[in-house]
Amino acid sequence: MKSIENKKSHPKIISLVVIAFLMVLSMWLPGPLSADSSRIEKDMDEDGKIDRIIHFNSKRMVEKLEIDSNGDEVMDSFQYYENEVLTRVERDLDHDRHIDTKDYFEKEKRIRHERFDPQGHMTQMITFDAMERPLVVKKDTTSDQRFDTVFNYKEGVVLSSTKDTDGDGEVNIWTTYKNDMPVERRVDDDGDGRLERFVRFDDQARPKESDHDHDKDGKMETFCLYEAGTIKEQRKDVDLDGRFDTVTFFEKELPKRQEKDTNLDGRFDVFTKFADGKPVTQEKDTNYDDEPDYFVTFDNDQNPSLIKEDSKFDGSIDRIRIFKNGEPVKVSFDENNDTYLETVSWFEKNKMIRQTKDDNGDKKIDTIIYFNGKEQREKAESDTDFNETFDTFHYYAKDLLVRSERDENNDGAIDLKIYYVGGKKQRIIKDADFDSHFETTQWFDKPEWSMVMEIDTDQDENPELRSFYKNKALVVKEIDEDSNGAIDQREYYSDAGKLIKSQADEGDTGRLNITWYYDTNEKATHAEHDKNGDGRPDIWYFYRQGMLNKLEEDTNADGKTDLWEYYDDAEALIKRSRDMDFDGIADIVEEPQNQQTSERPNQSKS
Repeated sequence: MKSIENKKSHPKIISLVVIAFLMVLSMWLPGPLSADSSRIEKDMDEDGKIDRIIHFNSKRMVEKLEIDSNGDEVMDSFQYYENEVLTRVERDLDHDRHIDTKDYFEKEKRIRHERFDPQGHMTQMITFDAMERPLVVKKDTTSDQRFDTVFNYKEGVVLSSTKDTDGDGEVNIWTTYKNDMPVERRVDDDGDGRLERFVRFDDQARPKESDHDHDKDGKMETFCLYEAGTIKEQRKDVDLDGRFDTVTFFEKELPKRQEKDTNLDGRFDVFTKFADGKPVTQEKDTNYDDEPDYFVTFDNDQNPSLIKEDSKFDGSIDRIRIFKNGEPVKVSFDENNDTYLETVSWFEKNKMIRQTKDDNGDKKIDTIIYFNGKEQREKAESDTDFNETFDTFHYYAKDLLVRSERDENNDGAIDLKIYYVGGKKQRIIKDADFDSHFETTQWFDKPEWSMVMEIDTDQDENPELRSFYKNKALVVKEIDEDSNGAIDQREYYSDAGKLIKSQADEGDTGRLNITWYYDTNEKATHAEHDKNGDGRPDIWYFYRQGMLNKLEEDTNADGKTDLWEYYDDAEALIKRSRDMDFDGIADIVEEPQNQQTSERPNQSKS
């Protein structure tokens, strides 16, 4: 490992700093300083902006020099002097008004270098010996305000290094060096005090042997052997039973043969052969019955040219994949073990162009999916009831579903259409009675509502019923009984789906002039009726257990009740009071002997 910085350049840098400083003084000080001069400002590049400021102490000696190196009128380099000898240099390298580096000098030699992040935290510190060679380098590579990497030098040559990789204050990697070459490296990745990797190097810094504890159980299970830095063999014993589970043999740094015991039963079940470091064939015994059931043949480009699988372990191949020049051509699969490969995917230029499937195993295609040149779906056809006629169709644009259609009664006509925008369902239209008219429409893109459903049975484009939903729950229902485009009745529902309010046009006025309110059992509690159309209720109905028991009316539209009627449990009138002079006090009280049901609006729900 070489020294991290070329320290021989520092005396030259210091000389340049001193020369530049003298030149600045010669330009700035054409004559002697006045007694009250404590600083001098200068525009060195004559762009109208101050880019140099020199500060003097009471003895007329330079103690600080400020420099604006990029012309943004903000000083970014600061040089500090004692008795006109440089002691410290601070720099803002990225011009964010924060100091990035500090260099400390003694007798014109740098003794320490510090680097900071934008928050002012030190990220690196280098101490130098008397010849400005690195002595100790400390780094904070994780920005946790702690030095985690330390290099130790002697006479500018690295001896050892340590690194804390997990920020717990404990060293995880130890490396020793000799003649600037690593000799040994020990690694404790998880900080548990146990080594996970141990590497030994030869005298040319080449790995000679390496032990690995990949499962971090404190025991090495992988062993690599090298010759002249070249790996010859790798052995793994993952269960530490004394038997190697994977053995890979190398020739000229290339694998030649590999045997692997994936289930750790002491028997190899994956066999791979290589030629010139490339796999040629591979056999796998995936169910560990000592019979291979997965066969791969590779081409010269290490791509599979043919894969055959017996995924059901019955001795017959049920999936075949064919490749040409590394590109798939055809993939066939037998899902039901009838020796018929019912799902087939076709490829051209490494892209799937079509896929077919026989869903019910009658050896007839039930689903076809078509793909464009970008391997995006364009259309899908399905025979969902297996009558040899496609009844469901999906259409795509840029692989996003834009429309679905379905013939639900198999009469050859589409009865249901679903439209999508941006991959999201926007609208559904349905011909529920199969009369070739789509009378039902469901909207999914209406602001405020999760779904709005319209029913237009007479095909006049004026829906007789419109229902509004939030989170699949009915909230509002509007009814146009005569299909004239005007709402005759509107109903409101709670989150629990209960009717809580309804409005109606009583008397064909063209207005929703009466409003009922309901309890949690959907029984009317009271109602308000604007009979004269002035926008204010003038009749109030009160109900008990869903039955009318009181009526109040403002007969002269002065905003005050002047008529009161009371009813028994059978909704028969039992008492009527009138305020004839409209002073708020009843003047006439009637108690009919023959109880009659007062005329009142129908408040039953739709």
